[in-house]
Amino acid sequence: MLQIVHRLFVVVLLAMAWLCVGPAQTNPDTTKSPARKAARIDLNRARLEELKALPGINDAAAKKIVDGRPYRTAEQVVSKGILSKAAYDRIKELVIASPTNPWRP
Repeated sequence: MLQIVHRLFVVVLLAMAWLCVGPAQTNPDTTKSPARKAARIDLNRARLEELKALPGINDAAAKKIVDGRPYRTAEQVVSKGILSKAAYDRIKELVIASPTNPWRP
């Protein structure tokens, strides 16, 4: 009987210790993909060099993006005929289209 009480005491003690420490938690910053860690490129404000750094965007495509501004959404590069859907799919996680402000240079 004493052994059963002793074992029960040890189990309860371990359970309380586990509750105090808690289960291991992952750091949310380490679980994000590299594309999400980096700042997204704004299609309305990016320079040609920044646009050309995107995968699949060459000089001509970057110039078309700049000439097609402003964009209300990033998807407008497809609806305006600037990029193909396939080209947009390669960069959609890397770009945004922030609201344009006529008073901001």
